[in-house]
Amino acid sequence: MTDTAEQGREQGQGQRQGQGQGQGRARRRDGGVDGVSGTATAPEDGAAQEGEAAREGEAERFARAWRRRVAAVRDARRVLARPGARATLRQRLAVLDRAAEVYDLDEPADLYGNGVVEALEERVAALLGTESAVFFPTGTMAQQVALRCWAGRTGNPVVALHALSHPEVHERNALSLVGGLRPVRVTGAARPPTADEVRGFEEPFGTLMLELPLRDAGYALPSWDELTEVVAAARERDAVVHFDGAGCGRPPCTSGGRWRRSRAWRTASTCRSTSPSTPSAAPRSPGRGS
Repeated sequence: MTDTAEQGREQGQGQRQGQGQGQGRARRRDGGVDGVSGTATAPEDGAAQEGEAAREGEAERFARAWRRRVAAVRDARRVLARPGARATLRQRLAVLDRAAEVYDLDEPADLYGNGVVEALEERVAALLGTESAVFFPTGTMAQQVALRCWAGRTGNPVVALHALSHPEVHERNALSLVGGLRPVRVTGAARPPTADEVRGFEEPFGTLMLELPLRDAGYALPSWDELTEVVAAARERDAVVHFDGAGCGRPPCTSGGRWRRSRAWRTASTCRSTSPSTPSAAPRSPGRGS
């Protein structure tokens, strides 16, 4: 009887130990065991590590883009403009001292867009060869409106663009959150997209957005022939083309008047980022298919 009781106690202890080991293994499979409470904590640690890795990857991406931009400015034979954000407030407000050179300051103030704002819109429309233009306080706002309008006209909210374009890098997913659009990336290479990439892109899109120049790729610009080939590839897909032209009023886009004569694009936004208020204009274009 004594031997049997001892054997039973040993079996019971073995079962309890086996169960404890099994529970420990189960907890470890769930992600590890906290030394005090026994609560699984590694999944949270894993999520935190993934988040940290994503932030580090994003920081490295911005660092690479910044290095490309700095190198482009440093190596350029001439620089057409300096970012206004680098100027002091005094320097930016000093631009207004030259306002009398371009507008009659003794005229009544503009209240409803029928004064100095209208004059600016007419000037931009004449510069780019469009029938009219619309003033916006910021370039981001102008572009949002233009792309949203094309989504409504084409019936397709998909906007094809470069992975290094301004909406993707600097606007915190605003095209989707504010405009209800869905951006898709044609390419992520540090150069403008090619006609073959546009022509061979698998997903249908209603609008192709081209940033000119592509700032975060080192201010990359396509040649005129490359640009017209890309636009032709978009037209083959029955898509419209919008130019994000922060520098589209400057050479080489205006070289030889080709920009004004070209009907390659449907809308474009241009921005004078050196002024205090960053005025922008989205030139209006005739309706789709005209």
